[in-house]
Amino acid sequence: RVIGDPTEGALLSASAKGGFLKEELEKEFPRIGEISFDSRRKRMSTIHKTSEGYIVFVKGALEGILSISNRIYEQGEIIELKEERKEEISKLSEEFARKGIRILGVAYKEIKDGEFPSFRVEEVEKELVYLGFVGIVDPARPEAEAAIKKCKEAGIEPIMITGDQPATASAIAKEIGLQQNETNVLTGRDLEKMEDGELKRNLRSTKVFARVSPEEKLRIVRLLKEEGYITATTGDGV
Repeated sequence: RVIGDPTEGALLSASAKGGFLKEELEKEFPRIGEISFDSRRKRMSTIHKTSEGYIVFVKGALEGILSISNRIYEQGEIIELKEERKEEISKLSEEFARKGIRILGVAYKEIKDGEFPSFRVEEVEKELVYLGFVGIVDPARPEAEAAIKKCKEAGIEPIMITGDQPATASAIAKEIGLQQNETNVLTGRDLEKMEDGELKRNLRSTKVFARVSPEEKLRIVRLLKEEGYITATTGDGV
């Protein structure tokens, strides 16, 4: 039974099924530092002591993990991670995401003894060895579809703003009746390129926003209010 964050619980469960138990790993690799998750980096790192030095483990949004990895662990070897391989990995993850599965990338790097790691993000999260990605089934709550339907009947127009990747967000939006197709999704990067006027026009038709930062969430609410809409937000972290 999982107590606490369901994502962490899913990872611990998968790890235990593979024979890696949290209690044993903590004794073998005691944690000496952590760089917490934040919504801009969309990843977190932990630093651990080993018999030969230190090891850093990083998990988070796959595209971010790939961008800071230059090697890959494959068939027992560490080899160069080339751009073509990154594209293959991204395409594979998209297939899972279109089924509504959340994707987390995982990577690590070893640091020799004597080179004590700083806890600065730019020092820790670079030149990593990519390990793979984890797919997590994160279904919508059973009552979500009915809630969306009630909102629409009451004249409330719901929109989804999430940190998940576009394909996952789109699949879930379709599942709960928020949108009919899987085409109309705007990302945080799209929003960064838009002036307020263009974004206001898109707000009339776009129901799903993915990979969005807290700042962009606030911007969407501000622009909706400027257009005369009464707005309300709900969800974890809001």
